[in-house]
Amino acid sequence: MRFKNASPVWKQLKKEVPVAVWLFNSREPGAAGTKLAAYWKQVDRVSSSGSETNIGAFSTVTYRNSGNTAQQVRLTTLPAASKPDEALAAVIWSDFFSHVARWTSSPNGDLGTLLTQAEVNDSFDVRDITVDGKAYKYYLKRPSGFEKGKSLPLVISAHGHGYPAWLYLSQIKMHEVGEKEGFLTAYLEGPGPGWDFKLPDGADAQFVQKVIAEAEQTYGADSGRIYMQGFSLGSGLTYMMGVTHPSLFAAISPNSGIGPMSKEVEARIAAVKGQSDIRIPTLMVYGDVDSGGSIDGHMPAQGVVRGAFDELKTFDHITTQDRTERFNSDNVDPYDVLVPGVKCRAVAPTSAIPRAASGPIDT
Repeated sequence: MRFKNASPVWKQLKKEVPVAVWLFNSREPGAAGTKLAAYWKQVDRVSSSGSETNIGAFSTVTYRNSGNTAQQVRLTTLPAASKPDEALAAVIWSDFFSHVARWTSSPNGDLGTLLTQAEVNDSFDVRDITVDGKAYKYYLKRPSGFEKGKSLPLVISAHGHGYPAWLYLSQIKMHEVGEKEGFLTAYLEGPGPGWDFKLPDGADAQFVQKVIAEAEQTYGADSGRIYMQGFSLGSGLTYMMGVTHPSLFAAISPNSGIGPMSKEVEARIAAVKGQSDIRIPTLMVYGDVDSGGSIDGHMPAQGVVRGAFDELKTFDHITTQDRTERFNSDNVDPYDVLVPGVKCRAVAPTSAIPRAASGPIDT
């Protein structure tokens, strides 16, 4: 188990945990080398055929998993007289280590690819903003079909504590969705390791508003299609911005970290609702072992998460009752999940919807 908050119930065996591997041999591998390569190929569940390319000065055969390119096995045979040197170390780092990560999105982590900070700086628009003497910046990505003068939606993403934006964007890859769906993506980064979601008009809140204003003016972002998503402390910022500045956003999605909200935030919510009964569509995502972000970490949700659900339901006038469902997993003991009470209506053509799911449904 990688998380201190989780109970040791994960049943995955070590030999089932993918690891990106690069094997070097100074001669043609014998039986032992062939057996080792076969082991890692099975662990990473790679294709049976590899592709041969020159990586640096080294001829290498790479086998990849069709569903996750980070799961790979590389085989390189070096000349017999070769010795480990700076050139070999450099290519291992620059072409392998620096582009593979184990994201903490499951108890054993999940392999994924990432861009280096230099690559991010080259491929994103890096915009600097100063608020109250503090230096902020954001990384903006335009879809390849971007046309000046055309209004596009904007999705703002806020990273978690100690997680710089250039690294976070490779994990969530919201800009890759933006490339497919045609929206602008802005990844926020502040002067500190986290975000302040206690002050509705604090420097961090002003920064978000300045990003929106600049994106509308410089990139033509559609003011009616501004969205915000955040993880952990970025989730708290997302939630706070949504309920205290709801007119800025079409919808928000706080993920794995909410509350408790400060007295200043609660007072602002009351003031906002006193002026106009505005609603904010919200997609909240939480893990059952994320007690570091939820304080309590219990499912069915209690304490902080429960309070956030209740607050949002009150904010949006949702009165349907919640329910719990038993979830059976291949890797953990069965547990209960909370299904907040809300009415959703299917929007797909009737012919594409199972009969039992047509019409209004609880979700």
